[in-house]
Amino acid sequence: MSGRRPRAPRRERPSASRAALRPPATEKAVLAAAVAHAMLRAPASGVPGRLARRRPRSADRGARIGSAASRRRERGGSAMKANTGFAVAAAALGALCARAASAQDYEGEVSPSYLSSPLRAPGNALELGVGAGYTQGFGDIGSERRIRDVSGPGAGVALKLGYRATPKLGLGLTSSYEQYMAAGPDRRDTDVRGLTAGAEARFHLAPFQRIDPVIALGSGYRALWTAAPGQERDTFTHGVEVARLTATIDVRMSDSVALGPSIGGGLNVFFLERAGGASAAHEVRGSRVNSFVFAGLEGRFDLGGQRVRQIVEIARR
Repeated sequence: MSGRRPRAPRRERPSASRAALRPPATEKAVLAAAVAHAMLRAPASGVPGRLARRRPRSADRGARIGSAASRRRERGGSAMKANTGFAVAAAALGALCARAASAQDYEGEVSPSYLSSPLRAPGNALELGVGAGYTQGFGDIGSERRIRDVSGPGAGVALKLGYRATPKLGLGLTSSYEQYMAAGPDRRDTDVRGLTAGAEARFHLAPFQRIDPVIALGSGYRALWTAAPGQERDTFTHGVEVARLTATIDVRMSDSVALGPSIGGGLNVFFLERAGGASAAHEVRGSRVNSFVFAGLEGRFDLGGQRVRQIVEIARR
């Protein structure tokens, strides 16, 4: 026998029928991914060791895609829950606002308080006023005499009679009587009296309200009388009340009655003086401007006429 090795049998190529039985590469990949996904969803105890250790990349990618989708579904559910919560909160807030608005509307219908309640105002009526309070004079009567040498503080009463033409305007006559303390220790038995008479115009700033500020401007006659024991010692001093300003706060109890504090003062000039026993008056030497102030209470009563309601004008846009 020769030393040649025997040739190996020649392998036959698979026939076309066998090749057709094999699945294509893409189908293998899909099948492998399905198996891997099934193994991942299965419990760990049921997965073979070799397959559990070696996962195809396509399976991992499929798992990641599945977990991302589940997270998106969870986020979508959370967002839907949050939107539902916001909608419920907005509805509750709207209900509270509507309830508050209705409560405010109800409160607006409540009747106003006593001081803020409107009243009717007198018009074309007769007006009677009375007042009382403290009064005192300051300044000089003339170059030879001062008021404080004649009188000190005192008290007075006033009477007014007027015509309330409109709710905001009144015209009338005024008069007052005053009693002062005599100045000096040697005048204990001396009475010092004052007298005024004049006219004034009164302006009501809020005639339809419960609180009505009133400003009055006037002028007239003023006298100062010193009554000492014995007629020969009496002294009469006559002058003019050049201007008088009064501010009163009327607290109206009804349509026709008001009562309130009053304060004011006037500027005066005395120009004639007559001593007791003299047949004629003589001119005051060196007449000076002086003032008398007062503070007290004043009441006002309206009789007859009309009671006018306030007319509210609504502007049109």
